[in-house]
Amino acid sequence: MNGADDLLSLLRLVTDPGAVTARLAELQAKEAAIDAREQGAIEREVMSDQRLAAADQREAKVRELEFQAHTENLRLEAIRIELVDFARILRETDDQIKTRLLRHAGLLTGFNPQLQTMPNWDSIESSIFGRPADVHFDDDSVGGVVEPVPDASREATITRTRRPMRRGEERV
Repeated sequence: MNGADDLLSLLRLVTDPGAVTARLAELQAKEAAIDAREQGAIEREVMSDQRLAAADQREAKVRELEFQAHTENLRLEAIRIELVDFARILRETDDQIKTRLLRHAGLLTGFNPQLQTMPNWDSIESSIFGRPADVHFDDDSVGGVVEPVPDASREATITRTRRPMRRGEERV
């Protein structure tokens, strides 16, 4: 628009009272729409701030949980190291007891700990006492027949396993 058209619009507006009222209503409607948009923008900004605050709280909670998890991992690692050390001490003590027992029984002649491992407890028992390992507790693969013990009462659940005889063994 140019200046003359603006002047004509202004003259029509001033001379026509209905046009003034219509123009006033139009401007008020636009002003109300602008106010509504501003209010909506303010509400969206408040909601955005609330979401940011909630996100910050969640982030702080995540950092706290990460710290707790890291602390727990460190504690568990310390316990694991302690248990590994304890297991090493138990193995060393077990070997010391076996060494003393075998030395006392006179079975350490010719034993070289750099070349040989210590025998297990079943081997030590059979070497010292001259009896085989207990079939009931040591070896499920031996086989044999499970039968009730004849002297036991009817309610008893006692059974015995008869395994096949090996060469050179006598039934006891």
